[in-house]
Amino acid sequence: MRSRTTAGIRAAYVNKNLIGMYHGVGIPLACAVTEVLADRAAAALGIDPARFRRQNFWPEAALPLTTPGGVRLESVSLHECYVRLLAATDYDRLRAEQKVLRTQGIYRGIGIANFLEATAYGPPYYGPSEARISVQDGCTFRLEPSGVFRVLTSTTDTRRRPRL
Repeated sequence: MRSRTTAGIRAAYVNKNLIGMYHGVGIPLACAVTEVLADRAAAALGIDPARFRRQNFWPEAALPLTTPGGVRLESVSLHECYVRLLAATDYDRLRAEQKVLRTQGIYRGIGIANFLEATAYGPPYYGPSEARISVQDGCTFRLEPSGVFRVLTSTTDTRRRPRL
């Protein structure tokens, strides 16, 4: 007998942008510039762009480490995530297809971008900076007696508030 899996979701959506300490500092633009530079460096070295990026990840043996920006990383799964991404997209097949298409005058790109952002800083970070925001995000995951999994998540509205 097969079990039947169903899922449902209820969400509250607000059509106003959340803003906080890092709103608008250019992270997407910085990521785009970095990735273009990585592509150009890979091309100049004659290395596949995906291989070039992976070679430049911190080696797992280097963890824990402190980044040049002062952020302490106890563990990150850069290599594992990247291997899974390339497998899920069948990257080698896409590159082979791309090569064939280019001989036919069809130029199809394959975009890869790496981005690592620390999240959930909490009061130790926001307190000293005197940010006027709450850091009360949360997640509850429950297995109900009926066998239903219930996940409740929240995020705090970080609209700027006037100083009191």
